[in-house]
Amino acid sequence: MINIDSLSCGRFHFFMIVGYPTGEEKGTYLALEISGMDVYVCQVKMKGERGILSINQYQYRIPDELAIGEDVSVLLDYLTDCVADFLSRVASQDLFVYSMGLSFGFPVQQLGLNKGKMLEWGHGFNYSNVSGQDIVELLHQSFRKKGLAVKIVALANDSVCTLLAHAYQHPSTRISVLHGAGTNCAYYETRSNIPKLASPSAYLDHLHDTIVNTEWGGFDDDLRKRLPLTSYDRKLDRESNNTHVQIFEKMTSGMYLGEIVRIIVLQFIDSDLLFSAESSVELNTPYAFNTNYMYVCEADATGELEDVQTVLLKVLNVQNSTHGDREVLKKICEIVCNRSARLLATMLAAISTHTIKNGSAVNQERCTIGMFTFSV
Repeated sequence: MINIDSLSCGRFHFFMIVGYPTGEEKGTYLALEISGMDVYVCQVKMKGERGILSINQYQYRIPDELAIGEDVSVLLDYLTDCVADFLSRVASQDLFVYSMGLSFGFPVQQLGLNKGKMLEWGHGFNYSNVSGQDIVELLHQSFRKKGLAVKIVALANDSVCTLLAHAYQHPSTRISVLHGAGTNCAYYETRSNIPKLASPSAYLDHLHDTIVNTEWGGFDDDLRKRLPLTSYDRKLDRESNNTHVQIFEKMTSGMYLGEIVRIIVLQFIDSDLLFSAESSVELNTPYAFNTNYMYVCEADATGELEDVQTVLLKVLNVQNSTHGDREVLKKICEIVCNRSARLLATMLAAISTHTIKNGSAVNQERCTIGMFTFSV
């Protein structure tokens, strides 16, 4: 079992958010969510009445060529264009400046309610000129450059947003887990357990619990000895664009599981254990085996594993496979997926046990967990 102290490894970040939603809050707000390659711009109407709300939302996709670069302003300008497009479609209020909340799916050190220092990238992104800078101010610069009358009034990590959104409709929620292209967890922590907040302060005296963003996707980044890393994991990490970063995420999330399978399959081919030692251009291409195809292979219950064969033919261009080859591929997918689930369960057990023992849960026997998963 992983305990809460080894889990943190100095990566936990507390947010400027305290107390619990009641479900009676009301108002209309804009939101910008950046989650991997996906961008969501929303207008949320909170109606109170025990968590009733409505959402008007548009989804955008960040072009692959904008994931890596020298100047992050190119990416930020694209995000600004997404916001401008959304406002042109749905804006109905004659406001001089629109207030917006930002859900940012990358590690940030919170400096204020709408201030946050960028720590590192993930999900395949990499811009060297943004580390240590305030992501909100960078976006404001892009807004001003494009003439967009929008002000970000609150910044939160996507796991924190998941916790708050679920708690709005289910007030007993104390933990959130976000799992898809990346992975993260947030939970309510007692103030006395946070060294930065434990000292007496007139501002903090009335506070009890605050939200902590675990950034557990980066668990074991410092040592790479706590997790059961295999040679396949090390190869994936070594060849990634963010080496030695987000190790737990690379072992469990949708961005990387398919790539682990592909690396294992290639090693089997090189050992003359699969496909008569014959590969293909597609199979030799990094990240060509999307994690979604794992689910297809795992769920194949046909006698000849016809779905697995279709994936091999249509996706990986492997023209000749035996029934035994297909069984092996299915088993590899099952093993990689099951390991991911067990690692996630272990981390969640550590957080849940701590929350219940710590007294942050509603009672001492259980706590409510908000889950948000999405396909990649």
